Amino acid sequence: MCKNKEVIFVLLCLMWGHVLLNDVFAGAVAKRQRQQRQQMMKQKMAQQKMMQMRQIKKQQAVARQQAIAQQQAGQKVAAEGMMIQKIEQEMINRNTLVADIVNLDQLVAALDRSSNPWELVIDDEAKEAVVYFYINRYRQEGVRINKGPFFYVKLIDTMAREQPDMLTQPFAVVLKILSIIEYDFDNGQSKDFLARQVLGEQGYRENKKRLGRM
Repeated sequence: MCKNKEVIFVLLCLMWGHVLLNDVFAGAVAKRQRQQRQQMMKQKMAQQKMMQMRQIKKQQAVARQQAIAQQQAGQKVAAEGMMIQKIEQEMINRNTLVADIVNLDQLVAALDRSSNPWELVIDDEAKEAVVYFYINRYRQEGVRINKGPFFYVKLIDTMAREQPDMLTQPFAVVLKILSIIEYDFDNGQSKDFLARQVLGEQGYRENKKRLGRM
């Protein structure tokens, strides 16, 4: 009888030990699963944070680019305004121009019909005044010609020597053609498109090569 009790006691101990082992194993499995879930949550949160940081950096980069573009546009407008003010002041300070305002009006009226009177103008300052007048007229029409009058005076003088037939056209047309060739005529259209219209395909390619734009 005692031996049976001992066997039963041993069996009970084994059963309780098995239960305890199962509990310990189940607890370990549950702990492992909690750790895995926590790890997955951490990874997910880290990924979300990384995506947020990338989005913030992208937005910051776009904002910086927009700010730079706005700053450059503002600087360009300011530079153009200063150039115009400087030219206007120079025009006012030139006594010969002030004294010949009526003559300038008459010259412009003639140049609106043909550019031939250009060769009758000897004074370079008067020529600059004429070019400035037409640049300013284009500006009022919403077209920007950014290079100054002095540049175009020299260009038109050279053209008059090498291609005198060009002078049969109105001065505004001559200035437009030359500024298009110089990629300086800004009316919102493609400068390549305008150059092709004026020069044709072969002339367009040669002109781009001359300007170093190929």
